[in-house]
Amino acid sequence: MVMRKTLDGFQGGLQIGGRIVTNLLYADHIILLATSEAVLQELVDRLDRVSRKYILLINVAETKIMASDGIACCILIHNEQLEQVDTFLYLGSLTTADGKCMTEFTTRNYRYLSRRVLVSQ
Repeated sequence: MVMRKTLDGFQGGLQIGGRIVTNLLYADHIILLATSEAVLQELVDRLDRVSRKYILLINVAETKIMASDGIACCILIHNEQLEQVDTFLYLGSLTTADGKCMTEFTTRNYRYLSRRVLVSQ
């Protein structure tokens, strides 16, 4: 219900496979998709506004942003800047800011090797 009202009249999103995609949902997680910082800020503002009507709050500390082009973004929720990350794990796949996506098996190996490198140093 919250996302439906958030997206009411919204014209943004990414075109993927001939369809406009604005979000991905899984359990209590929402991934918002936008083509620019301004469009993403508008979408975040809409989601925050609608969520508050249902007495739901966005946890700023747990909310992250990632730009696929690696450009720094400044997305705010009530004047608090969201943390920008280089990688994002979703349903077992690791997506990186440079557009690469690793499967769960590759992701596990990547994490294992990263830990070994950190421990070895």
